[in-house]
Amino acid sequence: MKNLKRVGVFALCFLFLFATAGAAAKKDTLNFGVPSWPGVTVKSEVVAQLLEAMGHDVKQTTAAPAFIFSSLSANDMQIFLGGWSPLEDPMIDPLVAKKKIIKAGKNIQGAVTALAVPTYV
Repeated sequence: MKNLKRVGVFALCFLFLFATAGAAAKKDTLNFGVPSWPGVTVKSEVVAQLLEAMGHDVKQTTAAPAFIFSSLSANDMQIFLGGWSPLEDPMIDPLVAKKKIIKAGKNIQGAVTALAVPTYV
């Protein structure tokens, strides 16, 4: 339940950003970069459907993170809900430093990427 609340807060942050920043702007298609990770796929679909209900045109493009970051920096994609820090920081940090992308927030605190086995193994 705690993770569900975090996802909801994260999604609402993005909705707020796009609703306020894009309200008077020309209606462009918001292109999501979506890696083939189940958690990000679900989050992207939920946020995409909410944005569509608000009147935005939405497109989802399945791609690898390196391609997504490149597309974000070229403004070919506008949204990525799956940056995995610190693993992807070498790709993310230079783009943030050049002001090509913005880290909008975190939705999972203290997550770890590693090989894992049960303690009895």
